[in-house]
Amino acid sequence: MDTKTGEVGAIYVDADFIGKGAGSALMEAGLNFLKEEGFEKATLWVLTSHNKSREWYEKKGWKLDGKQKTEERGDMKLNEIRYIISLI
Repeated sequence: MDTKTGEVGAIYVDADFIGKGAGSALMEAGLNFLKEEGFEKATLWVLTSHNKSREWYEKKGWKLDGKQKTEERGDMKLNEIRYIISLI
């Protein structure tokens, strides 16, 4: 990715607040910050197996960009796929 692409590291919401707009507010604040900093696109990584999160991001306008990676944490392998969204 180029220098005009920022990255959302993670959005985690306590289970008691899921469906109440907390995640949307966090994402909006993060994307607004990236826009203000001059970024034109943003990316994020999601576990390939986390269908609920993937559906949520897709409803918010994020698109798969085809990149995948596997991270190893101890004896676990985390398969992730990257999403991208335009900020302009």
